[in-house]
Amino acid sequence: ESRGGVPRSARSGNLELLRGPKVLIRSLSGEPSAVADFTGDLMPAQGGAGVACLVPAVLEHDEVAAVEALINSAFYQWLLQGLGHPKSNAVQLMRHHYALLPWPFLTPGEVARLADAGRSIRAIGGAQRGDAAQHWAARTALDTTAYEILGIPSEVRAIVGQELWREL
Repeated sequence: ESRGGVPRSARSGNLELLRGPKVLIRSLSGEPSAVADFTGDLMPAQGGAGVACLVPAVLEHDEVAAVEALINSAFYQWLLQGLGHPKSNAVQLMRHHYALLPWPFLTPGEVARLADAGRSIRAIGGAQRGDAAQHWAARTALDTTAYEILGIPSEVRAIVGQELWREL
């Protein structure tokens, strides 16, 4: 930069958006799970490091929690695993994969239901730290909520159940 140029790795972006509420997604893993950053404290590293960032159009607490829950639901996990580039024991997701995701129009009640289902998983913590049975029951409840809200037929649910791979 001191010689009149910028490094090839430099990417312009809107740092103010990243400093706000957002959802971070592991984009190089077996399960591309998401975590909500409600305060804007978490910052993805430039150049990747296996994390993508989604900023909801409406930066409200429930909206961010609902996006996190939707990404962590079985249906979206299945979509992301199918869209990504297969790697050994992982799937790699890139910007163009996220553009292919269908984003539903949700009512405020549906946003609240998804957010609540996601919060119950967050309250329990990971399967390693808490009760694994309780953790998986909460994930199943999230999956059921997402299926109902999205109107996913039972035939597609069965396919997702057979093909989805999840980590503990």
